[in-house]
Amino acid sequence: MGKVNLGRHIVPSVCPFRDDGEIDEAGLRQHIRYLAGVQGIGAVAFNLYAGEVHSLSREKAA
Repeated sequence: MGKVNLGRHIVPSVCPFRDDGEIDEAGLRQHIRYLAGVQGIGAVAFNLYAGEVHSLSREKAA
């Protein structure tokens, strides 16, 4: 598999929830649309702290 150019920045994102604990889908869509419109952002990452990506070397993460 070849490398994919994701642009200059990969940004973490929040996941908004409603008062009943369900995901606020409308709020999430609005937030993602906002991030997609920011120049220089090539990707959005979710749930960054649940995996091992923070402990990988650059070579392994690429």
